[in-house]
Amino acid sequence: MRSSKEFNEHILLGRLESKIYYEWCQKKGISYSLLQILDLLYEYPDGVEAKFISETMFIYKQTLTGLLKQLHNNGYIKTEKDIIDKRRKLISLTDKGTIYVESILNDLYKKEDLVFNCLNDEEKITFNKLYKKIVTNLQKELGEESE
Repeated sequence: MRSSKEFNEHILLGRLESKIYYEWCQKKGISYSLLQILDLLYEYPDGVEAKFISETMFIYKQTLTGLLKQLHNNGYIKTEKDIIDKRRKLISLTDKGTIYVESILNDLYKKEDLVFNCLNDEEKITFNKLYKKIVTNLQKELGEESE
C-alpha cells in the first residue's frame, strides 16, 4: 500500500496520461515509442547518437535498435558519420521524416499548449517547481537504494 492517498493519485494520473498519449498515437497510426524518438530527433536537426536517444528516453539499446530499424525502413531517418569525429554515427530525420513528424507533432503541440494554458503563468511555474521537487526527491531516495 502506498504511503498516502495523494501519492497514489499522482501515480494513477501519470499512468492515465501515458494511456492518453498511447491511444492518441494509435489513432495517428504510430506507436508512442516511435513518436517519442521522432520528437527527440526533431529537436536535434543536426543528429544525435543512438546512445543519446537510449539514455534520454530510457530505452534499452536492443529495443532502440529495432525501433530505429522501423524508422529507417520507412524512410524517416538516416544515419551518417559525424563530420568532425568519423567514429561517431549521427541519426537524424530525412526530409520525408521531417514532413511526417511535423504533420503529427504540430497537432499534438497545439493540443498540449491548449491543455497547459488552462493554468495561468503562476500556476505553471508552481506546478513545474512542485513536480521537479517530487522527481528530484524520488531520484534521491530510489537512487540511494541501488548503491
